[in-house]
Amino acid sequence: EEIEITYDEARKRLETLSDPFRGMALALLATGCRISEAYTIRDGRVTGKGGKVRKVYGTIKETAPKSTFARKLKEVGLKPHTLRKLCATRLAEKGATPADLCKVFGWSSIATAYQYLQAREDSKLEALMESCKEGT
Repeated sequence: EEIEITYDEARKRLETLSDPFRGMALALLATGCRISEAYTIRDGRVTGKGGKVRKVYGTIKETAPKSTFARKLKEVGLKPHTLRKLCATRLAEKGATPADLCKVFGWSSIATAYQYLQAREDSKLEALMESCKEGT
């Protein structure tokens, strides 16, 4: 599933939510945690898929009720997993390596990290091509 919203636009939409939904949503966007992981944080670590434990880079200070969190996100046009994808895309755009992405997101396959790095490279190439068109 492609992301059709920018990190900054998502952040603006999340700012319109009331707390605790806003706080949790912004924390998921910043940390890349899955919604289920937000409820398992202990000592700066989460238990992810397959029972793998990994460090969280950032904090989630408050959690919203599970029963209504996804519905509140939907009201602003977002899904919980979109926040994770936007975080990964943002890190790739800022220069994260495949190893960095695997560590942050708990991916066991480096191929997953390359999907986000490819998106970054495609974006750079599009910008370069646009700048060439402007010069002709």
